[in-house]
Amino acid sequence: MDSMVVSLVARLISVQAELGPGAYRRAVSAAYQAVARIAMDEAESQAGVVRLGASPAKVISFPLGARLDPRKGGQEG
Repeated sequence: MDSMVVSLVARLISVQAELGPGAYRRAVSAAYQAVARIAMDEAESQAGVVRLGASPAKVISFPLGARLDPRKGGQEG
């Protein structure tokens, strides 16, 4: 496993331990969204897509067993 992934997991564990499960769920959700955003940007870049304005900020949903909703503490939504 890459050292950056190990560092991210350690940080998420620290968030859960120090700030509680709600903050942990929000952090995990934000991490998923960040990965999706970068993956989409990279795929569009490789495909030669040129944006002439601000990004539409559309995020690809990851298939999760339970959808994480930070407003509901990570419960299914």
